[in-house]
Amino acid sequence: MFLKTRKRELGILMMLGMTKYQLKRLIFFENIMIGIGAIIFGILSGMLFSGVLIFAAPMILKLDISLSYYIPMKAIVVTSIMFFILFMIISLFSAGMIRKNKIMKLFRGSAEAKPEPKASIISSILAVVLLSAGYIGALLSHGAMVFIMMIPVTTVVTIGTYLLYKQLSVFIIRLCKKSKRFYWTQTNIITLSDLAYRMRDNARMFFIVTIISTVAFSAIGTLVGFASMTKEIMERPIAFHYHSKQGNSNESQHIQMIDKGLKKHNIAASKTNISTKKTEEQSLRSATFIKESDYKEYAKLTGEPFNTVANKEVVFLSANIPGPAMKERKEITLPNMNEHLKVKKVTSSSLGKILRGNVYVISNNQYDSLQDGFIETKDYMYKTERMKDEIEIGKELTHQIKPHQEHSTFSAEEYEQNQSLQIAGPILFVGFFIGIVFFVCTGSFLYFRLFSDLEDDVRLFEMIRKVGLTSGELSKVVTIRLALLFFVPIGVATLHGAVALTALGQMFEYSLFKENTVVLSIFIGIQVVYFLLIRSRYVKQLKERLRMH
Repeated sequence: MFLKTRKRELGILMMLGMTKYQLKRLIFFENIMIGIGAIIFGILSGMLFSGVLIFAAPMILKLDISLSYYIPMKAIVVTSIMFFILFMIISLFSAGMIRKNKIMKLFRGSAEAKPEPKASIISSILAVVLLSAGYIGALLSHGAMVFIMMIPVTTVVTIGTYLLYKQLSVFIIRLCKKSKRFYWTQTNIITLSDLAYRMRDNARMFFIVTIISTVAFSAIGTLVGFASMTKEIMERPIAFHYHSKQGNSNESQHIQMIDKGLKKHNIAASKTNISTKKTEEQSLRSATFIKESDYKEYAKLTGEPFNTVANKEVVFLSANIPGPAMKERKEITLPNMNEHLKVKKVTSSSLGKILRGNVYVISNNQYDSLQDGFIETKDYMYKTERMKDEIEIGKELTHQIKPHQEHSTFSAEEYEQNQSLQIAGPILFVGFFIGIVFFVCTGSFLYFRLFSDLEDDVRLFEMIRKVGLTSGELSKVVTIRLALLFFVPIGVATLHGAVALTALGQMFEYSLFKENTVVLSIFIGIQVVYFLLIRSRYVKQLKERLRMH
């Protein structure tokens, strides 16, 4: 792009006698100086913004740690060396692009006539087929199949995307030109006149922007989705949960410890205890049984609907957590009973999530009859009003009971969620930051490409202005062109990202629709703002060059 804007200047220098070697030296050292300046400015800007991020991150993510500002010399040295090598390669490549025998071509610059781009019908159809096949393969896959289909789907969609810009876009534009009613309407003839050339010339850039944007969308959407899924798994109406196994001699001591701890921190809590039974019998190994009276007490504690156990029926409390669907029983047979009991599924109770298993509610008499081969455990549950000291008391009790986890376990929801946030927060922040960097990178591609074509647009509109092009019509034509330049690759990337995140949700059997909508809406919103700013500046410069007001 830098060379494209200076072709005329370089052509004049060669006509005045500059040698091939001198021209290459000039281009090489100009690129090196630009590269060194970019490295210095980039590192200084990074150090400045890193200070802001280090200060803001703990507050945004609610981290318990404070991050101190420091200057990472090793990172600065490595970054400087790697980017300097990159600019060296670019400079050598740029210098090699100039040929002595192309003086007139340089002098004419981009004003040289180009043959009309031709689109291959086969390649255009192949683009549609590859994209459709990739989307269908991704959307129809579930569970582990999503992981298996990842590489083939990514491959065909990538190839299809390149053909979309290189062939299909040109084919669609030519079809639009054939429709005289559309082509000759208002300023459409100006808009479409060289659109095929621009799409073909910018195909690689559009392709790169689309792929980078898709990676950014998918990365951030994945992180946000995992954070949402983890939160849903951990979220429950019970603030504290103590699980006591059979033979636990410290049960009463631990319960007293929990009660005293809550009282010490002035945390009012309602408590209930539930008895559960399990067996190692093959047919019932995954089942956990609780009695109806305990289930009723839990429903009363949490305010959840209570489902009465009917005759010849058991109530199955579905865990309702993200993940592959578990195989569900239609009926169940209890030991010492000859009749089959019908299973009624209930999704309105959180007890299945807390007890983590296939929880079945049976009548009190049926529960008492489960004796031989069954092990009974007890679960004590505390519901509070979500006080601010719950994290602190949760931490204290967890560390006090942890040494006895062979016969008991303790969980505090607020403390566990806070611990999860301490681990996932920085990862989410870094992932989001990298995604933003990728997104800014795509914006830079579009920005520099746009202004590299400014001279061409000035010449084009200067000629059209002489035959009556108004200022309003100029703004309309430029706006449509810029909208295509900005939103076609972002639109395709949004579609790619939505399909990728949908497939990810299907792998875990968890809907990421809300997360998809939020992430993609934010990026599209940023792109709209960026477009409006660039459009305003570009139209202003174009009108100034054309002396139009």
